[in-house]
Amino acid sequence: MEPVTFRVRGITIEGVRWPRPASKDGAAGPTVLLVHGLAGSTIEWESVGTGLAQAVGADVFAVDLPGFGRTRLPRGRSSIPSHTDAVRGVLHEVGDAVLVGNSMGGIISMRVAAADTGSVRALVLVDPALVMTGAGGGASPVRTAARYALALTPVIGPAVIGTMRRRAGAEGYIANRLAGIVKDPSRVAPEVRSRLVEQAAERSAYRESSRCYSSSARSIFTGARSSWREVSRVQVPTFVMHGVHDALVPVGLVDRLRSMRPDWHYEVVEDAGHQPHLELPEHFVASVAAWITTHAGPRS
Repeated sequence: MEPVTFRVRGITIEGVRWPRPASKDGAAGPTVLLVHGLAGSTIEWESVGTGLAQAVGADVFAVDLPGFGRTRLPRGRSSIPSHTDAVRGVLHEVGDAVLVGNSMGGIISMRVAAADTGSVRALVLVDPALVMTGAGGGASPVRTAARYALALTPVIGPAVIGTMRRRAGAEGYIANRLAGIVKDPSRVAPEVRSRLVEQAAERSAYRESSRCYSSSARSIFTGARSSWREVSRVQVPTFVMHGVHDALVPVGLVDRLRSMRPDWHYEVVEDAGHQPHLELPEHFVASVAAWITTHAGPRS
């Protein structure tokens, strides 16, 4: 794994690259670009990056979206449209690729694929945040939005989020976060958990951290209708992986997507939550790499 940076519209996008193994025989597979979700970063992909590069036989990249991870955004708005622009800019530099997006990253990746069919070889949506409950059940998006209205409110929201994070501390914040995004936090690799805590402590000094979280979360809710419209516009091969125990995006989303896009490939992971790649990395790599190899083909 090596650090990389991309310059997109005046913003330095921080990222990492897992290079194609030098010993890999045959034609190179398609480049893969991993896109994290709300409050995420490249660290959440570290358990699968090397495995994907080896299995697909290709360079695998992951990026920190503007205002997340180590990508700073002192000014400007962090939103689904701005994140979409950032991913498009990265694709312009790495070339056509398979987009793999989790949660908010799934929405972003789908929007890029719907608009830029020439730069996206295939699409993998991992628990995409097209419907969010935050309650582990069937609460409506409207009810959920009301529940989190304070945190999503401009000015007030970032202050509330910042206060909650300071009170929890880096360790507490990551413990709470993992409890909400995986079925069993003990399965998260200790070194990954440690790096997440270190990053949380580092980001506590970023003044824009809470603002970017709040505005991005608000963008998910306000853009929900337009995000659903993008489903019908995607024209590249698409694979949807979803954890049964997802407490943020109900697994019933899969049935709704199946009814709209029966041509897509689906896998429901019985023993995972919102981030299968974080708690079941070996399964994730095997399943996703096999699908990419079959549906995206070698790099041209």
